[in-house]
Amino acid sequence: MVGDEAQLYRSFAARLESTVRTQVHAPREVIEDACHHAWTQLINHGDSVSRDAAFSWLATTALRHAWKLNRREHRELSLEATAANLGELQFPSPLPEPAQRLEFREQMRELGDLPERQRRFIWLRAVGLSYIEMAAYTGDTVRTVERQIARASERIRQLEADRLDAEQRPERSHDSAAPQVGRQRRSIEERGLER
Repeated sequence: MVGDEAQLYRSFAARLESTVRTQVHAPREVIEDACHHAWTQLINHGDSVSRDAAFSWLATTALRHAWKLNRREHRELSLEATAANLGELQFPSPLPEPAQRLEFREQMRELGDLPERQRRFIWLRAVGLSYIEMAAYTGDTVRTVERQIARASERIRQLEADRLDAEQRPERSHDSAAPQVGRQRRSIEERGLER
């Protein structure tokens, strides 16, 4: 079939585009790209396609590529479309605020207070593994994984409550400690005078 591509294009181009357009609900550009892809593939692999099967081969190739392009287009959100829908784009700050950074640091410290086994399960959970996947990864039973995560969660809640209690407790100010320091000095001086 090599050399018949120009004749096939004249015969099938409009029919191919119409076929793809009726089968795939996509923008005109996607349809055109898919048809172009099919013709390119025919030129590259034309020696393995018989003339009688050329249109069905072109249609199948174009349809598959159009579906693929359509899925990709729905997956990828363009900045222009987002800007048009939302107005001005607001990008998040690359660094968290100081208070948020302090909170993250406290949470990491709380994780560090957990036993190693519980800490491992919390990290595995954080990366998205299910209990079954964690059990397979560590060689434990699913029930053991559930218990360890429940214990770790309870321990983290307790550490968080303790931290909040410590923050809410009034700290002794220097003024309240002054009378005690004064009493200690007088006591030392009195002992020194007695000798």
